[in-house]
Amino acid sequence: MAIHLTDIWPIREPALYKLHFARYNGFEQPLDVFVRSREEWQGWQEWRPDRDEFNRRYIFSVIDFYREPKIWLFGGVWEVMERWPDKYVVILTEQGRDFIGRLKLHSPYRQRGTRVKFEKRLHEFTVSEILREEYSGIDFPGS
Repeated sequence: MAIHLTDIWPIREPALYKLHFARYNGFEQPLDVFVRSREEWQGWQEWRPDRDEFNRRYIFSVIDFYREPKIWLFGGVWEVMERWPDKYVVILTEQGRDFIGRLKLHSPYRQRGTRVKFEKRLHEFTVSEILREEYSGIDFPGS
């Protein structure tokens, strides 16, 4: 029996959130960015395309865990403080802070959009795994 995200984390007012499906941008994998630098990872939330796609108060961010198909690593809940023409100003909230880099979610989502309405996808997420420690990359198995 699947455990849904909402079973372990009742998110009130999902309409206040945009869901950020962070995935390969043609240059880098967001999972590699997350492991390498939290400052760079924040930059993925601050990047603004021509349209105001993070047009809600919060961003619920998940990272394509590209080593496992249909698995997304929770990357934090960000509050949008300011919207500038060329970027967003965001801060990491305390929401789900203990799950950052540890909560792996299953979602079949593979559509083109990367910034979508959270309430339309929230119930698709099932818990795949909760890691003991924050994901820090693949250990090298050799000597």
